[in-house]
Amino acid sequence: MSRESERRPSEYVVGDLVSLVPTSTLRVGIVTEVSYLSISGGASCKVLWLKEGIVSNHPATHLELVYNKKR
Repeated sequence: MSRESERRPSEYVVGDLVSLVPTSTLRVGIVTEVSYLSISGGASCKVLWLKEGIVSNHPATHLELVYNKKR
């Protein structure tokens, strides 16, 4: 198993291909910025959603790597 397949939400990096969870439809985006919240210590990611062309901010725990999805 590669290092990327073991990456946890707090370790996301710019350029990761992610989807929003939980959701019934696959919505794919690219992480454009990662910041760390001093209060909770968790990561927050700005994501450019490909189909919609919009950028939104999400806690990293609400995202998962697309290339880790089980099919």
